[in-house]
Amino acid sequence: MQEYVEMSDQLFSKLGGTVSWPMYLFIPFEARKYSRWQEPIEQNENITVVYFNNTPIEGLKRLSYLFIDHGVGMPRPHNIIIPALIIAIQIRYKEVYLAGVDHSWLGEISVNDNNEALVCQKHFYDTETATSKPMNYQGVRHRKLYEILHKFYLTFKAYLDIEEYANARDVKIFNSTENSFIDAFERKKIN
Repeated sequence: MQEYVEMSDQLFSKLGGTVSWPMYLFIPFEARKYSRWQEPIEQNENITVVYFNNTPIEGLKRLSYLFIDHGVGMPRPHNIIIPALIIAIQIRYKEVYLAGVDHSWLGEISVNDNNEALVCQKHFYDTETATSKPMNYQGVRHRKLYEILHKFYLTFKAYLDIEEYANARDVKIFNSTENSFIDAFERKKIN
């Protein structure tokens, strides 16, 4: 957990010190209570912070869509892609392209001799150095295999929910990632 705090401190310090162009920085509303990231950002007049509500919304479509439209919440935000897509729809982009979101985690799951479920979550910046690790559950303990699979289920289900919501709002989301496991959005290469 401390590793993530240090990484985010470095990120916000770098952003605050180097951004020399107008930037909107979307941050979950709950982050307002943590001042450690705010100081370097507030010192840069090029950065405008926009808070969003990442409360999970589920249930009746019409009611869910109403809540999402009014920024009350979104489909379960199990990763950064989910809020990014909802925000893109809310700020009225008509076309959204996903690039680099292969989500091919299923082949990266294993269980070691200590019965720990491990996932190797590779990103573009660490494909050579990523290692299999337990996935944390709210920073308290390691997830069991069924919990990892359930989290993946909820993520892929959220993409289908977002596709339906986008269609209802006349927004088209395209997945341009080769070999992506996301099956919710039409595939279209970026020219």
